[in-house]
Amino acid sequence: MVVTLPAEAAPDEWIAMVRRYAHDSIAAHGPVVAWAIHADGSSDETTPPHAHLLMTTRVWRHGARRGQTVPNWCATSDGATFA
Repeated sequence: MVVTLPAEAAPDEWIAMVRRYAHDSIAAHGPVVAWAIHADGSSDETTPPHAHLLMTTRVWRHGARRGQTVPNWCATSDGATFA
């Protein structure tokens, strides 16, 4: 998933925004999330600041041997699922 970040915000604010979004919108429902922020730092802003978020398709539970796949997390744009 790619999310655009507000160019007028400071890098520390971007980090807080992405952490909050990753936790509240994704991780709170079970998957693990990894993320990275990309901003080229140039004055012409050819590439707007954005974050890439990668998530698992399995629910993570401490103490479980392995999680179960959640089919609707693996849906394509036409609604087909795969696991």
